Amino acid sequence: MNEPPLSSEVAPGQASVSTPSTATLPSTGAPPSAPLPPAPLPRPDSSDRRRRVWRWILAIIGLGLLPLIVRHPGGPSDAIEYAFVGYLYGTMLSLTTLAAAWAVLGTGKLMRRMMLSALLVLAVALAVAIKFALLERSERAILFMVVFGTVLCGQWLFAQVPLWFLAIAYGLRLTSLHDQQADAPRTTRQFGIRQLMTVTAVVAVVLGIGRLLVGWLLRDEGFLDDAGEGFLIIGFIAATGVVSILPLVLAVLVARGATIAAGGSLVFLGLATWAELPLLQVVTRTTAAVGPELWHFIAINAFQAAWVIAITALLRWGGYRLAMARAAGSAIG
Repeated sequence: MNEPPLSSEVAPGQASVSTPSTATLPSTGAPPSAPLPPAPLPRPDSSDRRRRVWRWILAIIGLGLLPLIVRHPGGPSDAIEYAFVGYLYGTMLSLTTLAAAWAVLGTGKLMRRMMLSALLVLAVALAVAIKFALLERSERAILFMVVFGTVLCGQWLFAQVPLWFLAIAYGLRLTSLHDQQADAPRTTRQFGIRQLMTVTAVVAVVLGIGRLLVGWLLRDEGFLDDAGEGFLIIGFIAATGVVSILPLVLAVLVARGATIAAGGSLVFLGLATWAELPLLQVVTRTTAAVGPELWHFIAINAFQAAWVIAITALLRWGGYRLAMARAAGSAIG
């Protein structure tokens, strides 16, 4: 018996049968495949976003300094008085503190950061000088300008002390997300809520030590007469403002949990505000009817918080975060 030929062979005397290829198969009537979705648009360059952020920050600061040169509205309304004093001192203190933070923790070379920071403090001092020299036309305008200028310079330097400690000891710095991704994970680590709680606890201890120190200084009966009560009041407001607002400056820029961190810092700021008036009475030995009132401190710290949250939130939207270099001191540019 002859075996049948293989499928690839043709038996003699039989016609070859060609099998149609898949390329020439007739259409089955099925609908054509759906077109591929368009490719997603590329995300905007992070550098463009950072440039927009800095333009907005400069615009906000420029517009915010204009009300500082407005004449005191006066009038019988206590609310207007509280709002005016709160905005005046809150703007000066918050912008000076933010300038100090940028000088220490900002991006770029140290000399450039210092120059930009000093220019912001100079702009604040110039706005205050214009207010007293041109609008108030007070006989003591020069004295006021000297006092405010000295306090602003002192606050700028004082605010840098704890920040330099964090920068040198822990490598704290402000970086962009692009830079954090480019750096090796072994070179940087995140600044989070745990580190912020440590800073807040240290700030609370400093406030307690400051109260003891004030009591020790005032043992001398002639201390207030020599230093000047007005200078002490402004200096006290500046010093306590720096200490109480510093956790909020760092809270908004933590890597994760910024909302929780900022909320906790606002609670701490409220407690510090409540504790400021009795401490000021110890400093000035005055009563609430003569010296600043609690509502003055509430207004000052409220405007401070508003300025800090506005500026740092824009920086966060621009991709800036706080990070710690694993090598101590490497954050200094």
